[in-house]
Amino acid sequence: MIFRVFDVETTGLPEPEKTTAVIQIGWTDVDFDDVGKSVRSVGVPIQHFCNPFRVNPSLVMEIGAQATHHIDRADLVDAPAPDTIFRHLVAGADAFACHNKEHDGHYFTGAGKPFICTLKAAKNVWPDMERHSNQYLRYALNLPVDRALADPAHWAGPDSYVTAHLLARLLNEGAELSDLLDWSRLPVLQTTCRFGNKHRGEKWDDVPTEYLTWMRDKATDLDRDTKHTLHFQLEKRGLT
Repeated sequence: MIFRVFDVETTGLPEPEKTTAVIQIGWTDVDFDDVGKSVRSVGVPIQHFCNPFRVNPSLVMEIGAQATHHIDRADLVDAPAPDTIFRHLVAGADAFACHNKEHDGHYFTGAGKPFICTLKAAKNVWPDMERHSNQYLRYALNLPVDRALADPAHWAGPDSYVTAHLLARLLNEGAELSDLLDWSRLPVLQTTCRFGNKHRGEKWDDVPTEYLTWMRDKATDLDRDTKHTLHFQLEKRGLT
């Protein structure tokens, strides 16, 4: 079974009422023996520049995005449009994975094949890890990456290569495809509070009930995972 682990670099972060586009696509294949339940190999990253400015000359390259990936419009002059490269991405893959499905999945939805978010999977398997970015996990888990293929960070090919090793670790440690897909679809039930300052770093089970009710009634900037965990905690304490 070929899991195609991909990453994209873009002109900016997708938001309502704002147009952004892919400028770089990279992928790395993980060959998984779904009978023997082990990873046979992690491939070499493939990377392509794309030129969305050909079809949308008024598109803006945001400074924040450029400061992250350091890709300039001049780098894209001879590159094809993104749709051309996405067709190559699909060919030969049995399933797809990326490290942040909420971002990368905005640009590619998986062509109807199983689609895994390794960020959510990592949060479920290693809930007490300080951070869950692919580069943090690269070092925290001592992933066996070839540094020449893993750098530079924030380019699509190298980032897909690091994420491919993360997926391989998840599979080799026994994560089932059904679990990976469920984790990718559902909010994460956190074990450690990552909200605010007062109780950040404490186990959710130890956060005082009055603070939980304050969050429910007053906090307006809770992400999906925190909302899910808050509801779980309140329900467990008989307050919903």
